[in-house]
Amino acid sequence: MHFLTLLGHATPFAPLFAKLLVTQSSKTSFAGLEKLRTIHRKMSNMDFEMESPHITTTGVALQVKLLNKNATMPSRGSPFSAGFDLAASEPTIIPSHGRGIVKTGISVACPQGTYARIAPRSGLAVKHFIDCGAGVVDADYRGEVGVVLFNFGNEEFKVNVGDRIAQLILEQISMVEAIQVDELSTTLRGYGGFGSTGIRLDEAGPNNYRAVSPSQSSD
Repeated sequence: MHFLTLLGHATPFAPLFAKLLVTQSSKTSFAGLEKLRTIHRKMSNMDFEMESPHITTTGVALQVKLLNKNATMPSRGSPFSAGFDLAASEPTIIPSHGRGIVKTGISVACPQGTYARIAPRSGLAVKHFIDCGAGVVDADYRGEVGVVLFNFGNEEFKVNVGDRIAQLILEQISMVEAIQVDELSTTLRGYGGFGSTGIRLDEAGPNNYRAVSPSQSSD
């Protein structure tokens, strides 16, 4: 058995454990090796949580912690649904033309390289004019997930415990650094911003782009 395979995965502690196993393997029982492996795993989980996402039989998973008895485990409405349905853990009323925060009673740990986006449910949007705001859950956030709901309807919107009020979608994200530069690369569009491409399809296209600097804008 390869010693690094026995360790499970490499960490800064791997060389130390490998050396120990090499020098002691002749007089260490299998139970002793398993004990060393358990210690290694505990140290890895403690110091390298973000580098070791939870693995299941289907691959990397979204880890969910239920914070109270009214919390509902997020689930997909169908096998190929993009998002996990989020349910309310306490009653809430969203006033007409107002907003409110609905608690879910859960905290999550996103897989490495992703963040969670809180998106509206189409049924609530169409039937009750309910939309979501502030929908970014960072991968290192460990607090309770709250859903900001906007009510654009003329009647208050009542939320009961267990009601599905939004959906959580895992999206990949690039964690590159930001650097300061003196100039940006030039493009055909240039400074063309709001309305620069028109509305009609026959208005769009390279010939209709108008490079306007901020100082030349009429707005």
